[in-house]
Amino acid sequence: MLFVFSLTASAQDWALFPLDQRSVYVDSTQTPLSTEQHTMDSVRISGDHRSVYFDQASRNGSYYGCEQTTGTPQLGSFAPFAMDSLVEVMDTVYFHSAFSTSPFYFIPGATLGQSWTVVSSWPGNAYDAITITCSLVGVETFLGLTDSVKVFSLVPNGSSPGQTPISDQQFVLSKHYGLLEYVPFEQFLYHPANSQFLSRKLAGLQIGATTAGYQRPATADYFHLAPGDLRSWELHRRPAFASIRKHLNSSRTVSLQQQV
Repeated sequence: MLFVFSLTASAQDWALFPLDQRSVYVDSTQTPLSTEQHTMDSVRISGDHRSVYFDQASRNGSYYGCEQTTGTPQLGSFAPFAMDSLVEVMDTVYFHSAFSTSPFYFIPGATLGQSWTVVSSWPGNAYDAITITCSLVGVETFLGLTDSVKVFSLVPNGSSPGQTPISDQQFVLSKHYGLLEYVPFEQFLYHPANSQFLSRKLAGLQIGATTAGYQRPATADYFHLAPGDLRSWELHRRPAFASIRKHLNSSRTVSLQQQV
């Protein structure tokens, strides 16, 4: 039996992207900074599988397939690593990509010292495996909030000339607010030498009555006028340009009369 529903249940501890939470991430390698908002808002249950979906639509349906979709317009380095959905089986979260026959997977409930290895079949990579280890468990304050966190280290089984190693990056997972920092999942499967590893860092969140950090502007923040609003304008003439303005005004008047 299949079920598809919007969020009505309470948040799940150690979820990578808590249901119905608006999580805003920044890519610190971009200038100026750009942001992307992840909101996972629905679940499809089939047996022991849970497919969780982001509130997203195709960025360009004529070019990207279902696995390359994005909810809010992505800029620069966000676009190649869009996520449409994740699959949860027992205690493991899977992300599937066309770049590899084997998926990226993550174990949010991992205990201190626990590790696993993500293997990629993409032939263009200089190495094929990255080991993820739960290396630290503690309490951290971020965006004015305090929560339990887990830190995961990343160790590859090789290297690429000129590429900053993924071991310079990490995953930081909050118990109640999801990923505070992570590497795009697809980079575990596709990481040729000309592709630098990136880091996504949480800049703001909103869930229920909890709001913290940066909030993306809504339409009303850009377009504050509503239908029926009136605006008045004042024209200030500068004497030095009076003759020029008189000529322009005369020309404009003639033009308007001709249009009428």
